[in-house]
Amino acid sequence: MFLIPFLPTCSKVVPVLFESTHIEIGTRVRIDNIDDDMHNSIGIFQGHFTNNNNEIRSLILLEPDNKNIYVMPDTLKEYI
Repeated sequence: MFLIPFLPTCSKVVPVLFESTHIEIGTRVRIDNIDDDMHNSIGIFQGHFTNNNNEIRSLILLEPDNKNIYVMPDTLKEYI
């Protein structure tokens, strides 16, 4: 009978970062989502938050109205 020796498997945990996590709080950002009516709106990034469904959202303070809006983190681009 041929026996295969037990080979332990190793796994490495690597954090996955969104592109917008590099944006600092207080930075002016632009919403880049063609399917959203807020596309190309400019505001100030307030940080990432978790909603009631445990989904990460980014809080943006819109500049002309000073209203808050939550958007998907991957739809943010730094406004230069």
